[in-house]
Amino acid sequence: MAGVTPLALWSTYLFVLTWVYGIVWPFDLWLGTTLLAAISGLLLSYVAIAPVVPAPVTEGGIPLPEVEDERRVPTGARAGEAATGFGGGGEHGEA
Repeated sequence: MAGVTPLALWSTYLFVLTWVYGIVWPFDLWLGTTLLAAISGLLLSYVAIAPVVPAPVTEGGIPLPEVEDERRVPTGARAGEAATGFGGGGEHGEA
């Protein structure tokens, strides 16, 4: 589809130039212009759309569960709250 759109656009444009305005281009220029536009459109579609990446699976074919990181900072945490389980915060000086 990405190669057909420029092909149709430029073919129509060159057809209108010939029949409405009387500007005649040689056949090889028609062919080269339309094919180069189609190839460029096709290659640019690979840049614009990312490829589909399959989900990782285990050996048995069961999808891996999403594991949340326990060390993640809570969303509404104030200063010092996130460090309580790692030797900081309220654990200093306690035996």
